[in-house]
Amino acid sequence: MINIWIFLLTMSSFAKSVALLEKELFIKDVSFSNLLCPLATIDLGLHSRATKCASACSQKPACRSFFYNKHDQLCKGAPGILTSTAGCALQSGTLYFHTTDITTTTSTTTTTTTVPSSQYGRPCTGAADCTITYGKCLRSTCECQAGYSYKSSTDSCVSNCGNYGSTYSEYLNVDLAVTHSGEYHFTSLARCHKYCSDTSSCRGVNYSPLFNGGMCRLKSRLDPTLFVSFNGINFYTRNCA
Repeated sequence: MINIWIFLLTMSSFAKSVALLEKELFIKDVSFSNLLCPLATIDLGLHSRATKCASACSQKPACRSFFYNKHDQLCKGAPGILTSTAGCALQSGTLYFHTTDITTTTSTTTTTTTVPSSQYGRPCTGAADCTITYGKCLRSTCECQAGYSYKSSTDSCVSNCGNYGSTYSEYLNVDLAVTHSGEYHFTSLARCHKYCSDTSSCRGVNYSPLFNGGMCRLKSRLDPTLFVSFNGINFYTRNCA
């Protein structure tokens, strides 16, 4: 009889955990990609996927967002949702996710606002979790396919933005085999992104820290059919404004 009660309690705890995870959905904020901010004070351990990091955050009532580094698999939670990059440090490979339920509290009332549902930027395990046009589940996150930019105003992946912004989507170990419109050496990834953002015709960059002290090549056009595998070089697509 004792064993049955232990089993029932275990199943009840599991069901609550699953319900909590289903309720506490997360979405990626590309504004904080490749950064780590001081607010991330909750140690959530090491996890092989962003979905597991999301689950760990969901189990802690104080965790409202988290940083996940896809290179070293480190997961750090935060008690709030970031709105500014002030004080944040550059950390390559880090992704930032926050809950879609944003709650603000005053002395007399509590108001909850639910962000409109979007698959982009959310943790995924396969194609069924990422069905937006030209979307793809990449490294456990719903992203645009290489060669397409994300347009938040229409929640879609597009071949031409019209107006381009200053955020980028990362594609590891691929080279866009089109003529580059500019090249810089001995530069950082952040500086490479700035070169592109400051150039109106730039649609993305190939960057490698392994060549010439940090090689940056600007690309003025995207072509999804011309991406080739190339170890040590990553491509960064410029997203829409």
